[in-house]
Amino acid sequence: MIVLLQESNQKNNFMKNIALIIFTIFCSVTQIAAQIKAGFKGGLNIANVHNSIANDFTSLVAYNFGFIAKYSAEDSKTGVTIEALLSQKGFKGLLIPSGTTAYSLTYVSIPALMEYRPAKALYVQVGPEFNYLVNAGMKNSTLKKSMLDKYNKFDFA
Repeated sequence: MIVLLQESNQKNNFMKNIALIIFTIFCSVTQIAAQIKAGFKGGLNIANVHNSIANDFTSLVAYNFGFIAKYSAEDSKTGVTIEALLSQKGFKGLLIPSGTTAYSLTYVSIPALMEYRPAKALYVQVGPEFNYLVNAGMKNSTLKKSMLDKYNKFDFA
């Protein structure tokens, strides 16, 4: 009987320890989640190119949109921002004899930014941006062609 009680106490202590660990993890995750802000981001890209031979290029107005997550400790002046964006860039050029042709590049962009807030309404972000090319093409009134094999797939900024 004494052996059974001792085993039962060991099981109860083990279960209490497991419950305490789960409770501690839950409280920690709840505290961290309260400091993460997430949302959507969107905007316009106005891109262009220039070369030394001719300036027959014009801007291409395109889009960017995606998700953003910010983490910052309470009452801290620093934080981290991670974004996942779909971003289109490009330009318009003259392609003879077809006329004005739009060249567009579509990237999945992942900026990872450190943030510093010197004042309540002002912040500065710095960090790398990783880009992966998912589509590249040229298009005009008579032609639509994929150019994906002509460009590097990875871009780092």
